[in-house]
Amino acid sequence: MVTLRPAVLGDRLVLWRWRNDPETRQASADEREIPVDTHTRWFEETLERSDRKLFIVSVNGVDAGMVRLDIQDQDAAVSVNIAPEWRGCGVGREPSAASPGTPSGRWGSSG
Repeated sequence: MVTLRPAVLGDRLVLWRWRNDPETRQASADEREIPVDTHTRWFEETLERSDRKLFIVSVNGVDAGMVRLDIQDQDAAVSVNIAPEWRGCGVGREPSAASPGTPSGRWGSSG
């Protein structure tokens, strides 16, 4: 079963690893490897922002990727990154269906 949960500070390093994966970098606007201190600042700021929501995709309780929403008014840009070890397993098709599993059943809420 695929579920989503809000990201927490303890997810910082796994998201950094996923972000610096060569395939992820190749698909990113910025293909450079991100230093951990730069990622840590971004991650901490992201957790505090009201216009950005970050979720961890889990498959049967195992972290398998992330979904980020950059919210503007009633719209949101959606970014999905599936962990390298989960790519090709069909996980990327499931996060939008998992949205009711978020705490309030809404993408834009984290509590």
